[in-house]
Amino acid sequence: MLNRIFITLSLLFPLWCHATVSRKADSLEIVKKIIALKDSFSNCLSSYPEKALQFNNQARILCNNISHPVLSLQLSIDQASLQKYLGNLQEAINLNYQNLSTVRPLKNDSLSLLIFSDLGVAYAKLGLNDSALNYHLKTLELAEKTHFQKEIIRSLYFLGALHNSINAYDKAFEYFSKCHQSAMQSGNDYLIAYSLDGLASNYFLSGKLWQAKSFYSQSSGIYSKLNKQNELARSYLNLGSVYDELQKPDTSLLYYQKALNTFEKLGAKNDVVLCYMNIGATYETLKKNNLAFDYYFKAEKVAEQLKTLDNLEVIYYNLSSLFQNNKNFESALLYREKYNAIKDSILNIETIKNINELEKKYETEKKEQENKLLVAESALHKRRSNLYLIAACLLLVISVLVYFIFRQRTKNAKAVAEKNEQLYRKKINEIIKEQELKSINEIMEGQENERKRIAEDLHDRLGSMLATIKLHFNAVELKIESLELKSLEQYKKANSLLDEVCDEVRKIAHNMESGVLVNFGLVHALTDLKEALASNSNLEITVNTFGMNQRLGTETEITVYRVIQELLSNVLKHAKATEVSIDLNRRDELLTVIFSDNGIGYVTNESVTAGMGLKNIRSRVEKMHGKFYVDSGQKNGTTNIIEIPLKHDPHSDS
Repeated sequence: MLNRIFITLSLLFPLWCHATVSRKADSLEIVKKIIALKDSFSNCLSSYPEKALQFNNQARILCNNISHPVLSLQLSIDQASLQKYLGNLQEAINLNYQNLSTVRPLKNDSLSLLIFSDLGVAYAKLGLNDSALNYHLKTLELAEKTHFQKEIIRSLYFLGALHNSINAYDKAFEYFSKCHQSAMQSGNDYLIAYSLDGLASNYFLSGKLWQAKSFYSQSSGIYSKLNKQNELARSYLNLGSVYDELQKPDTSLLYYQKALNTFEKLGAKNDVVLCYMNIGATYETLKKNNLAFDYYFKAEKVAEQLKTLDNLEVIYYNLSSLFQNNKNFESALLYREKYNAIKDSILNIETIKNINELEKKYETEKKEQENKLLVAESALHKRRSNLYLIAACLLLVISVLVYFIFRQRTKNAKAVAEKNEQLYRKKINEIIKEQELKSINEIMEGQENERKRIAEDLHDRLGSMLATIKLHFNAVELKIESLELKSLEQYKKANSLLDEVCDEVRKIAHNMESGVLVNFGLVHALTDLKEALASNSNLEITVNTFGMNQRLGTETEITVYRVIQELLSNVLKHAKATEVSIDLNRRDELLTVIFSDNGIGYVTNESVTAGMGLKNIRSRVEKMHGKFYVDSGQKNGTTNIIEIPLKHDPHSDS
């Protein structure tokens, strides 16, 4: 009988093992499919929310076939994010409170952080700043406790944005500064650019437009380097807003159009709506109402497809005002009613009450669960103590044995390593000394050659002229009272020679200046120029460079340097400016130079732009197959934008 049972079990065991392996393989395939659907959800979230919802539903159906609580919770968090994105804030908050109940027994800190952060953003969108602040602080506390650097930076950013929204700009600046410090410590370029955007938004809202422009320019340079097209387009959108406030509509439209082109390629519909809205508002400022209507209607069409209530609220309000200004009161009333209806739906009193009740319910449940957990943990504590003691004794014995074995091996390895390290350091020191001697010799030889060349120039080109001038003046001095004809001729000759000496001095200075540019590059030459002007004028110059790690071609560097010299000369002569910003951005095969000042500006008509050295600048740029734009107005400063394709320079390093 026992033999039969044994034989039966031995036959059934392989079948059971095969079934178990098969189920695991099937579960693994389902998990892979769910992860692929989650990736598709993330890619469609900002562009095609309807498709994103379909991907989320498909993933949740698949997840019902396996037991994977963490993955199921991730899908529920994605669903809440989608509702928040669509403007269904009540539904998003309801889902996230359910998610909090689910994540508590899982004790998953990374998912808890996501839920807290989403609740903070949703409450902020509803204008419930106390609740938003509460959840953002919870996120920050948990992130610092678990050392999640990325979430610490995001939490500080959201806290800064929240204080920006209530006009507490000083407090917002504190959070954004901490955010930037943490990002710099992380060494992550993307997070650094993210924190720069936060500081720029704070400067923008507090009216410090030049600082905002500088920080947005820096972040756009980093995004361009990282090829983050979506974030780069957002920087362009923000720069357009800054130039709008600086009353430079032509430049702002240029940046808005760049942002729009990128968002359209990416299919980011919600961001496309923002571009349409900003372009429409700029055209409305310019009194080009037909174009303003066109872009507002485009924004309305896409926003209604996406059902983004916060954007529709602004669009309806702007259209109502624009129709009213055009004396079309019937349409103005229609859009005013739409605006009131959507505003009421966003700020529905019952919604706010339900949200507050849900929050209280969650806090009550949380306390009850915490009490139950404390009781259970105290019961387990005694059992665990004995097990820990036995395990500690065994571990101690094993550790002692391992220690003695490891110690002996370590001694031998350490002795060999010390000998190798001594030999290595000796060899490195010898190489460093040889290199230092070689560098010193080269520097001394270069300095000696330069001294020799300058001495020859002064002796050969100026010495003979100065000696001749001395003789002429001696001859004139003897007969200066009578001023004979021959003396007058000698005097004129002396003056002429003095002019030639001035020209020669200028040529020598030019040779020395060109030498700095050729040997050390455009960025170094601009830094020298900036320092020279700082000591001789009250002009504050800022030079920002992005992607300028490699040298440009010689022809390009000389052209750009001469153009910037000419622009600085114009500022010193005419602009009455106190600040100048020079941004150099190299991306792929294009160099972009943005030269801005805060001076009195001028009217950009042909008679003015033909003078002031601008005709010479335009000629230099066109010779390099480049483009030159000028945006200025009286009392609004001037922005000059230069784009030079590097592929036309045969000596370019790119």
